[in-house]
Amino acid sequence: MIPSRRDRVLFSAAVFSVFLGVQPLRAADAPSVFEGSSGVLPEAGASVAGAPASPAPDSDWELEEVAPPTGTAPSPSEPEQQRFWDRLQAKAFDDLCRNIKLPIDGDIDLSDFGGVKVGVERALARYPDKKLALIDQVKLGVTLGYTQKVLDAAKDIPFSVRVEGRAEGRAYVIRPLGAVPSCSELDRLLKVWDFKTVVPVKAERLSAMAVGEIWKLPLVLNGSISAGVGGPVGPVSVGISFGYSQPETASVTVYRLSESATRMRIRIDHAKIWSGGGQVVLNVPFQEYMGLDDGGSFLEKQTDRLAWRQIRRYLEGALGFSAYRGGGRKALVEFVLDPRQPEHMESLARFLKGDLDALFLLHRIALATARPFLHEKGKLDALKGMEEKYSEKLGVAPSYSGADDYTRKGRRFNVQVPVIVGAETTKSWDYDRIIGEEKDVELQMNQASRHRSAHFLNVPFLGQITKHDTQVTVQSFAKVDGKGFPDTPTVVFIRQEGFVRHSARQAHEMVDSVNGIMRLAGTRGVGTNDRTVLPADKLFPLPPQPPPAQWVGDETAPAGPPSGPTYRSVVTAFTLAFDQKAITDVLWAPADVVVRAFVNSLSGEDRSHMEKALALGSVRPDGTVDYDYHKLREQIDPFPDRERGGTDPMQTVAALSKQAAELVGDLAAARSGDWGKRCKALVDIVSGRGSSGLVYDSVMKVIVQLADPADLYGDFSVRTDKKEKGEKDVNERYFLNKSNADAGLSEAAKLKERFSEPSLLSD
Repeated sequence: MIPSRRDRVLFSAAVFSVFLGVQPLRAADAPSVFEGSSGVLPEAGASVAGAPASPAPDSDWELEEVAPPTGTAPSPSEPEQQRFWDRLQAKAFDDLCRNIKLPIDGDIDLSDFGGVKVGVERALARYPDKKLALIDQVKLGVTLGYTQKVLDAAKDIPFSVRVEGRAEGRAYVIRPLGAVPSCSELDRLLKVWDFKTVVPVKAERLSAMAVGEIWKLPLVLNGSISAGVGGPVGPVSVGISFGYSQPETASVTVYRLSESATRMRIRIDHAKIWSGGGQVVLNVPFQEYMGLDDGGSFLEKQTDRLAWRQIRRYLEGALGFSAYRGGGRKALVEFVLDPRQPEHMESLARFLKGDLDALFLLHRIALATARPFLHEKGKLDALKGMEEKYSEKLGVAPSYSGADDYTRKGRRFNVQVPVIVGAETTKSWDYDRIIGEEKDVELQMNQASRHRSAHFLNVPFLGQITKHDTQVTVQSFAKVDGKGFPDTPTVVFIRQEGFVRHSARQAHEMVDSVNGIMRLAGTRGVGTNDRTVLPADKLFPLPPQPPPAQWVGDETAPAGPPSGPTYRSVVTAFTLAFDQKAITDVLWAPADVVVRAFVNSLSGEDRSHMEKALALGSVRPDGTVDYDYHKLREQIDPFPDRERGGTDPMQTVAALSKQAAELVGDLAAARSGDWGKRCKALVDIVSGRGSSGLVYDSVMKVIVQLADPADLYGDFSVRTDKKEKGEKDVNERYFLNKSNADAGLSEAAKLKERFSEPSLLSD
C-alpha cells in the first residue's frame, strides 16, 4: 500500500523534529649528541630535558594569550588546516539555517552527445573562526561526448568506450558577514534581489568591495577518454573503468586584503592524469515506495522531482575503490593594487571586462610549454611572457610570480550504508618543484597524506549528523641553489582531527593523540618528557571517574567512564617541524638507541616482553636484537591462551624485533644521497613505505625521541563550537620553540600556500 501524500508529509515532519531536537639550518652530516647532555640516559620512567622534580613541571609550550587570526602567525600547515576544515564541514549538519541553499538549475539535454547546465546558487558558509560568509555563485557547463559499446562482457553488462570534452565556468562572489548566528542572516539569504555577480565589471564596484570580499572566476577545460564495463546485477549496479584525462584550469581571483590593498591572482594549471577504479552501488527503491512516480498536478510532479533529486544521493549504498596517477605544471602571477587609486581600479576593470583572455590563454601558454616550466637552468620563458603581458595591461609590476612542476598519485576507498553510516579513506603522495621570487633557486617538496572520515546518520536535507575526520601529513622541503645542490632541509609532520557532535572525552582523546608523540620527545628510548606534553586536562576537563562498581552474577556490567557533555564541533591542528640538525640526529642515531626508542613507543605486554628481551641480550649494529631465547621463554607465559586466539609471546617478540631492525635499516638507507633524497626517504618512511611497515604516528613516536627538543618547532591550535550551557568556547594556540620558525620555514610555507589548491573561502 502506497502512503498518501498527507502521510508522507507527516512522516517527514516527524523525522525532522527528532533530529532537530538533538632557521639557520646547519649541521654536519654526522651523528650529534644533544648539546649540554652528558650522554647518560636516565632511568626508565624518569623525565628528561631538564624537567624539574616538582609534581607539576613547567611546560615548554607557550600559549598565545590572544589567539591570532589564521595567517598572522607562522605555521607551515595553514593550507592543510583550511582544506581540512572545508572537508569536515562539507556535508555535515552544522545548523539548519547554514544548510539552506537557494539553487536554481537548468539542464539542456543534447541527447547522446552531452548537455548544457546553467544555474545560480546562494548559500552561507562558515570560516574556521565561526564567522559567516555569503556566497553567490553563477555556473555554466557544457559537456560534449559520445559513448560507443564495443562488446557485451556478459548479459546486460556492456564494455564501452567514451570520449568526452567538458568546459565549465563559474563566477563566485564571497562576502564576509561576521561572527553571527547563521539564522540571524536568514533574511539576507532570502533577499535574492541582493544577489551579487562579478559582472558588470566597473571600477566603482571594485573600489566598493568589502575587506575580505573575494571574486573568483575559474574555468576548467577537460578532455578525456575512458573505457569501462558495468551494468545492473540484480539489485545492484557494478562498474569498473579506466581512463585518461587532460584537465586545463585557469582562474582569476580578486581579493580585498585591506583598505589599501586588493590582490589579483592569475593561476594556470595543465595536467595529465591516468585513473581507474570500480564500485558497487545499491539503489533503494524509495522513490517508488513513497509514490513519487504517481500522478498529480504539474506543481506536485515538479516538487516530487526536486525532492527526489535531493534525497536520492542519501539513499544509495556504495562500495568503491579508485586510484590516480599523473602530473602537470602550474603558473601563478600576482598583482597588488590600491583600491583608493582610481587609475588602478580602472585598469583592473578593463582587464577583467575586456581582457578575459587571461582565462582563454590557457591553451597557448600551457600547450606551448611542451617541456616543464622548470627545465634546465631554470629558464621560465612562458612565465616571463605572462608577466610582461599582464603588467602591460594593468600598468603595475607583478608582486609575485612563480611556477610549479608536480607529480601526484593517490587512492581512495569508500563505503556507504544508506542513511545510517559511511566511511572514506584517501591516501596521496605528491612531489613539487617550485620556483618563486628567486628564479635561480627552487624548492623541492615531498608530501604524503592520509585522510579518514566517518559519519553516522546522513539525513536528507540536513546532512551528516555526526562526523569524525582525521588527517595526517608528512612533508619535506629542501632548497636547491643555482648549482643544483639541495640544502637547508626541513621535515614537517601535521596531525589534524575534528568532529561534529561528539563528547568532551572524544575531544580530550584528540589532544591525547598528540601527547602520545610529544611525551616522548628527546627521550632517546628511556622514559617520558613531561615538558613537551600539552595540557589536555586544562583544555577539556572531564568528570571524575566513578568508584569501581561491585557486580556479580547476572548483574549488568558497570558503564565506562563518563564521556562529559556533547560539543557541536571541535577541531585541532598539530604541526611539528624538524630542522637540519634534528634530521641529522634522527638519521644517524645509533642502532641500539633506535631499537630502544622503538620499544619505548610500545605499550602493554608488547613493551614488557621487548624490555625483557633487551635485558637478556644486546643490539647489533644492524638493529638485530640478540637475546637468550630459553631464558626469555622462562620469564614470559609459556602457555598462552590459544583457545581464545592468543598469540605466543615469543612470536610477538620475534616479529617486533624484526620490525625494529627493519626501521634501523630504513633510517640507515636514508642517509645516502643529498639532502633532497634524504628528505624524500624520510617522508617515505613516515608514510609507511619503509620496510618496517610502521606508519605515521607509530614512526613519529620513534623518531621524535631521537631529536633534541630544542631543535624542534611545534604548533598546536584548538577551536571549539561547544553550544553547551555554562561552557566557554576554546580558541587557543600553543607554540614550542616559536623562534625556530625562521625565514626558511616561513618562506617554504608561503610558497606551498600559493601553489596549493585554494579553498572555497580563500583565493
